[in-house]
Amino acid sequence: MILFDAIIGNKDRHYGNVHVLRDKDGVISGAPLIDHGDSLCASTALLALKLAGDKVGDKIDEASTMAYTHDEQVKYISTITTISYNVVSKTIQILNDIEPTLKLLPKSRAFIIKNYITYRLHKYIDYVKNNRHEMEPLDIDVPIKEKEHT
Repeated sequence: MILFDAIIGNKDRHYGNVHVLRDKDGVISGAPLIDHGDSLCASTALLALKLAGDKVGDKIDEASTMAYTHDEQVKYISTITTISYNVVSKTIQILNDIEPTLKLLPKSRAFIIKNYITYRLHKYIDYVKNNRHEMEPLDIDVPIKEKEHT
C-alpha cells in the first residue's frame, strides 16, 4: 500500500481508509485498497504541474499517513523481499491499462500523469530493490475492531 500510494502520489491515505481482512481462522491479510481520489496530481493545478516540468515526480510528493512525503514513507518498507518483474515492462503495462481513462483528460494533464507515474515507478521500485537492507522496520500497532454480531 505504501509503495502503491507513493507511485500514484496518493495524498489521502489515512488510518480511516486502511483495512485488513480476517478469515474464520483469524488469519489477517490485506484488504483491497480504497480511496485514491486524491492521486495522480488530481488536486494539483495544471499550472503548478507545468511549472514543475520534468521534476513533477519529485516536486509533487505530499503524503499524509506516516510522514509528510512519500519519499519519507517509502523508507519504512521492510517486507518486500523481491521485486519479481521488469520495471520497464510493468510501466508500459500500467500506462496501457490507464490509457482509456487518460483519454478523458485534457492532453496536457494526461501527458503529465504519464510522466509522473513513469518517473515515480522507476524511482520507488529502484529504491526498494537497492535499499531493502537499510530500511527501517515499521512498528505501528493498529487495533483491529471486532465485528459486532447482532
